Amino acid sequence: MDVESEADQAHLKRSFDTEKQEGPLVDGEPPFKKLKTDGEGEEQQVPVKSDETPNSSEVKEQPITFEAATITTPTENPVATPTETPAEAPAETPAVTPTVAPVVPTETPAVAPTVAPTVAPTVTPTVAPTVAPTVAPTVAPTVAPTVAPTVAPTVTPTVAPTPVITKTGPRSLTEIISAAYLSNADIAALSAQHKSKQPAFHSILPDFLNNDFLQELKESLNNEDWFQQKSDVFTFEQTGDLKQSTQVVVKDAIHALTGTAFFTKFLSGITGLNISTVSDVFGDIYKEGSHYLCHNTGMASKRVAFFLFLGPDDWEAEDGGTLDIFGNNTKFQPATIVQRIQPKVNTMVILETTPNTFYQISEVLSKDKELLLLSGLVRSTQIVKAKPYAEAVPQPISTSRLPTGFTLSEWINPDYLTPESLKKLANIYEKTGSLGLNNFLLDSRYKELEAALVQADVAWQRIGPANRRNYDTLGRFGGSEGPNELIQFKMFLRSKPFINGFLEKAIGTKVCFAHKGEVRRFQRGHYTLNNDCKELYDSDGLDLLFSFPGEALWTDEDGGCTTYFEGKDELLSLIPTKNTLSLVFREQDTTKHVKYQAASAPGTRYDIVNTFLLAVKDDDEGEDYDEQDEDNFADSEDDDILEDSRLGEDALQKPIKDDYEDEDEGEWEDDDEY
Repeated sequence: MDVESEADQAHLKRSFDTEKQEGPLVDGEPPFKKLKTDGEGEEQQVPVKSDETPNSSEVKEQPITFEAATITTPTENPVATPTETPAEAPAETPAVTPTVAPVVPTETPAVAPTVAPTVAPTVTPTVAPTVAPTVAPTVAPTVAPTVAPTVAPTVTPTVAPTPVITKTGPRSLTEIISAAYLSNADIAALSAQHKSKQPAFHSILPDFLNNDFLQELKESLNNEDWFQQKSDVFTFEQTGDLKQSTQVVVKDAIHALTGTAFFTKFLSGITGLNISTVSDVFGDIYKEGSHYLCHNTGMASKRVAFFLFLGPDDWEAEDGGTLDIFGNNTKFQPATIVQRIQPKVNTMVILETTPNTFYQISEVLSKDKELLLLSGLVRSTQIVKAKPYAEAVPQPISTSRLPTGFTLSEWINPDYLTPESLKKLANIYEKTGSLGLNNFLLDSRYKELEAALVQADVAWQRIGPANRRNYDTLGRFGGSEGPNELIQFKMFLRSKPFINGFLEKAIGTKVCFAHKGEVRRFQRGHYTLNNDCKELYDSDGLDLLFSFPGEALWTDEDGGCTTYFEGKDELLSLIPTKNTLSLVFREQDTTKHVKYQAASAPGTRYDIVNTFLLAVKDDDEGEDYDEQDEDNFADSEDDDILEDSRLGEDALQKPIKDDYEDEDEGEWEDDDEY
C-alpha cells in the first residue's frame, strides 16, 4: 500500500492497543506484542472519514439547530409572611399588624371584609405581652386559607423576571473571525504573498479567530470524544467529524468554515482555485511522541489542506510539532524539508496541495504540553494528477550461485547446530511460522561486528524518499558496502553453508532464492513505511532480521520495532534485542515497516536484513528428517541446551490475528488511488 493511502488514514477511526514485551528475546521466540481487540482494550475504532475513502459513501451533512433556553419563573408564596413572623419572636407583636395591613389596601374590595373582621378581633385582645404565645396558632390557620387563593394571582406577575430572549441561530462571522480577514481583508495582497511561497504555495495567517471565541472553542473541544489514531505513518488523537458535533460553540466554528460562503470564497481568492467544498474538519491533539510522517492528501481533487493551531499559548520551538513542507527531487518525490512552520496559537495555515505536495507534523517533544488544532481538506474542480514513480525491483539470486567457503561452527552458537536442536526448531516453525534465536552468534563474532558498525569512517548513506523510508544504509542502492567484517557477515547469511546446513533444517523447507541483504542504521526520527518493500509483497517470503540494539532494553514505545500487518490488522512486532536472529514467514500481501524511532529511544540501533524465497511444499512431501514428538525432546538427556535456551513451543507464540469482523468498520481505500 502506498504511503498516500496510509496518510489519508488520519481520518480512519481505528486503533491498535498493543501489549509490549519487556526484557530480552528468548530463544525460539521473536519479541512480538499482541494486538488487543476492541473488546479487550480501551481504545476505540472510528469510522473512516468518508471523503478520504473513495470506496465509501459521502457522509450526509446534518442540519445545524440551536435550541432556546427555557426560563422558569419563581412563584412567591404570600402565606410565608404572616406565618413566619409570629413564630420567630412572640414578643414582637407589632410585626404582625404591619405585615398584614399593607396587604389589605392592595387587594380587591372583596378582600377587606374578609380580612378585617377576622384578624382585628382576634389579634387585638390577644396581643398583650403576656398572651403573645397564643398568636401563632390563632393567626396561621385563619389567614393562610383565606389570603393565599386570593393574593397569589396578583402577586405572581409583579415578581416575575423579564423573559430573556435566547439566540436561535449561529453566531455571525464578525463574532468568530477577526475583522482583518472579513470585509477589510486585502485578498489581492494575501494572494500575492501566498503565491510567493515555494516550493508549495502556502499562507500563514495570525490572529485568525476573535480571542473570546478562541477561548470558548478550546474549552468546548475538550468535551468532544477523542480517539487514538495509529498507523505506520501517524500516531495522535482525533475527534470524529466535527460537522456532527452537538456543542454550540463547535457548531458555530464549523458553520463559519463549511456552512457559509465566506471560507470557500476566502480560499478561492487567496489560491486562485475553484473551491467546491470543505470536505471535513477534525480536531487533533498531539502529545509527547505524537507525529504525522511525510505524506500527501491522497486524492487529486483535494487541493487545499488547512491547519488552525489553537494552542497552548506558551508553545515553544523546542516543543516540536512543526508543520514541515518538503521539497521534491527530480522524480517529484520528497527529498528534504525546506520550511518549518511553528504552530503558534490562533494561526491559520493554508497549504495548496497536489499529489506531489508532501508535508508532515514533526514529533512533539514536550512532556507536559499538548498541541491542539483543527485540520481539514478542501476539494477543487481543478484536478492535478500525480507524477508516476517506480523504484527498481531487486532481483533474487538462485541458491546455486550463492557463495561458499564458510564454516557454521565459526559463526553460530553450537547449541543451535545439533540435530536435536534443528528438529526442535523445525517443529516450532511448522506451527508458528516464525523463530526467535537468542545468543545466535558466537560472542566473539558479535562483538567484532558491533565494533565494525560504530567505526567513524563507515560511509553510511541516507536514503528516501521520505514518504517511503528515512534511515541510513550500506549498499541498498549502491554505494559503500561498509567494513569487511560486515560484508563477510552479510555474505555468510546468504551462503550455501548457512542456507543448506542451518536454515533449511531449522524451518524444514527448501530455500530456492535469496536477496543480497542490507546493513541498516536507525537513529531518532528514522523509520520505514509499509510501502518501503512493496516489490516484495507480491509473493510469499521468509524474512531474516539480525539486531544490534546496543546494551539498553528497548520497548515498543521507543519505536524501532519491525511490525507486520495484514490489511489493517497488526500481526506481530519484533522488538530490537541483542544478538538475536528472527525468522518470520510472510505471506503474500502481508506488509511490514519499522516503527518511527522516537526521541525517547535508548539510542542508535543497527540490523542486517534479507529475504528468502521458499519452495512450495506438496502435502505428500516427506520431511528431510524423521518426525518425532516434540515432547520427547524435552525429556531427552541431550536436550539440556534447549531447556537452558528456553527454546520450545511455549517460548514462541503464533502471530495473532483477530477473527472477528466489525460490521460498522469501513473498507480500506484502494491502493490504486495512490
